[in-house]
Amino acid sequence: MKNISIIKNIIIILLYCIITFSLSTNASAQDLSYNLSSTIIPVVSDKAGILTDYEEVTILNKFTELRDASSFQFIFMTVTDTDEYTRGNELEAMYNMHVDDLYGTGTVLFLISTDNDNLICEVQAYNDAKYILSHEVCSYISRELENYIKEGNYFDGVMKFFDYYNQANDGTLTISDESKQADYNSIFSYMKTRITFTILLATVSLLITALLYVFIFALKNKSPKTNAPGKIPQESDIFVGNISYKYKLTSDRITYIRSRVTK
Repeated sequence: MKNISIIKNIIIILLYCIITFSLSTNASAQDLSYNLSSTIIPVVSDKAGILTDYEEVTILNKFTELRDASSFQFIFMTVTDTDEYTRGNELEAMYNMHVDDLYGTGTVLFLISTDNDNLICEVQAYNDAKYILSHEVCSYISRELENYIKEGNYFDGVMKFFDYYNQANDGTLTISDESKQADYNSIFSYMKTRITFTILLATVSLLITALLYVFIFALKNKSPKTNAPGKIPQESDIFVGNISYKYKLTSDRITYIRSRVTK
């Protein structure tokens, strides 16, 4: 029984690990940490080294202008890989990791990854910033800027972001029907991938659980039974000195005892 209890605990731990792994989006990758302050100073972190000093300062100044006009926190980062993040959830993970340290009425995250296997150019907005940069607007801007990133025109692409932001802010940004459809297709593809992964994970979990329970059942049946009471004869005599005690059992309980003196 002790072995069975241990195996059951192993099953629970295994299932917990599988579920935790599937839901985890907060893993850290190539030093994506960024310094934040209560004065909501914009962050420009060029880990990929794709900007010159002049370009970096220019971008920081532009973000500072947007900060002064909106009170939003702007965070712009470039990296060479995001391998340890769940693909497609990089910015969500970064936001969740630092949400308690963010200041301002809204937050705008802008990420560029130059990894050839996972090229990323993505913009996301949170809290009040979503009223200017809605999901649809962020998706549109990300797709448009990705064309610059693919060609290696990083600085031009980032500067184009400010044009799109100002257009979204004053209501003049126009998103074509083709772009909207592309956004819907992207969402559908993402949801399809997540659902497929979830079903596969659930199937594997159930299979592992079934196999372990089969193993437990087989182990239980093979285990020798201990502490089982010995079979007592249904009717017998017990001699204590010259006195004979006769007893009879019914359902392993003594129903009567009769004694007699022997010569």
